[in-house]
Amino acid sequence: MAQLPDLPPVSSPNFLDRLREQVRVLAGYTGMPSDWALRPGSLRNLAPGGSRGTYVVTGTTDAPYERDLTPPPTPTGLTVAAGFTYLIIQCDAAFYTQGHGHGRTVVYGTTRASGGPLPTFADAHELTQFQGTVFAHPVPPHTIWHIWIKWETVDGVKSESPAGGTNGVQAITGQVGPGDVSDLAIEAQHLAEGAIDLSTNKVVSSGNFGAIAVGYTVTQYLIATSGLLGNLVVDNAQIANLSASKITSGSIGVGQYIGSPNYVGGAAGWRIFGSGGAEFTGAVVRGTIYAETGRIGGETSGIVIGPGYIKSTNWNDTYSPAGTGWAATSAGDFYINNASIRGQINVGSFSGFGWPAAGTTGAHLGPQGLMIGNYNNGRYFYADVDGVIQAPGLSIIAGNAVYSGALSAASGSFAGSLSAATGTFSGVLTAAAVNAVDSVNIAGEAVTIPRSVAAGSAINLLAGTEQTLCTLPTFISKGGQVVIIFGGVVSSPPDDVVTGNWRVRRNGTEIFSTSAIVPQSVMTLPPVTDQPGVGSVTYTVTYVPISTNGATGAVMTTRAAYSLETVK
Repeated sequence: MAQLPDLPPVSSPNFLDRLREQVRVLAGYTGMPSDWALRPGSLRNLAPGGSRGTYVVTGTTDAPYERDLTPPPTPTGLTVAAGFTYLIIQCDAAFYTQGHGHGRTVVYGTTRASGGPLPTFADAHELTQFQGTVFAHPVPPHTIWHIWIKWETVDGVKSESPAGGTNGVQAITGQVGPGDVSDLAIEAQHLAEGAIDLSTNKVVSSGNFGAIAVGYTVTQYLIATSGLLGNLVVDNAQIANLSASKITSGSIGVGQYIGSPNYVGGAAGWRIFGSGGAEFTGAVVRGTIYAETGRIGGETSGIVIGPGYIKSTNWNDTYSPAGTGWAATSAGDFYINNASIRGQINVGSFSGFGWPAAGTTGAHLGPQGLMIGNYNNGRYFYADVDGVIQAPGLSIIAGNAVYSGALSAASGSFAGSLSAATGTFSGVLTAAAVNAVDSVNIAGEAVTIPRSVAAGSAINLLAGTEQTLCTLPTFISKGGQVVIIFGGVVSSPPDDVVTGNWRVRRNGTEIFSTSAIVPQSVMTLPPVTDQPGVGSVTYTVTYVPISTNGATGAVMTTRAAYSLETVK
């Protein structure tokens, strides 16, 4: 594990700002991943523990970090400028993605004596490392340097080949123009002799400096002749005010920063920290933003962006109805509680309100309606904003339903009008009423008589005795008209003639009576109608023989009675 950087000492300049920046680095908000004490999201599954300031892990932490050992490309844009005691090293910005991106630039170099053989990269050793595109490296004066650089990834892999060519980029320190500064210092001494009044620091003679310098201080002279400086390399400078058309910066160390004078953390101004962090009041980015994680809307509300997901801060990783917040993943999954969609939703092969090609399927939901399956496959469901509903064998248009095929039901009820051009029905259909406008065709044995009785015991029809022939089962009348039908088989001697009265009783009360002669074969009762009203009803059929010319009378054997109630 990499050694984490120490916190700055209390005596260091800008201690509070440096401390804040170092804590942000350790927390993984800014800086190099190798300097992070925690990776983003590693505390996502921590929950408050039993004592103050303690936490317990409630779930798994992030997956182990996998290094990418792919080397980065050879650096480009290497230039080296020499100052008196510094080398100003510049290169192009690194935007490669190998090894999880750019980590740092490594500088290699070696010196040689004037007139000595040119060195190669094999002669060089590592001088320093830096981040950014410009770096100032301290070196001794009056030295010939040959410089090479390599890029190193976040995962610690360097370029296979260095930038700088065979012999490196040459730079000589301690020179002004083509001459060595030590030689120029001696020449400056001679120029100044008799030309500068040391008590006033003014040029008093134009012999060595020129007519333009007379009466100027040395500083004013340098300002007046500044237009003659085509390239200036300065080791260190303190400037109260600087105006420039272009400033190229090197690197800012951890704990250092540049910013606006009104910067107040979290409140005003802006600041860019040496560790890589930055704080602005606002920003307009016209290009592309690359980030592993991020948060928009504050620490406790808003949107969180992470590796492979974007979610609300109150997302609790629960996908059931008890979940809170929302989340969208790079796999294409989207979890929300409610949604208002002004456009359309297409699933599978659908691209709009129209059936896709045969052999494909899916669904569409939009302002025009709902489509599921595929009409071209023969399996589909369609419903539009005009109230049209269609499925195989079913069509509902303007409130009229047309169904073709078999209508099957184990049981159920139906109210209203059922119209069909053709079709069959199997199962039990219960309806409050069936109204036949033209006709109702009922197949044989399709109507079940719910109340009937049959008997086979012999009954002697003797004169003067009312004989009960049949008693029908008790039922609850709906108040409709009831028809009672009776028939039986009579056997008697050939010379017996029996006369008497037929009677039908409802709940013991006679509702019908007629006289009849009992034949010697089949005896039937004319159909009897009754309007019993709503309630419990029991019908009984009897016969009272009045006279018989035989000694034994007639004998009735097999007999049956039926009742049928019609309700409209």
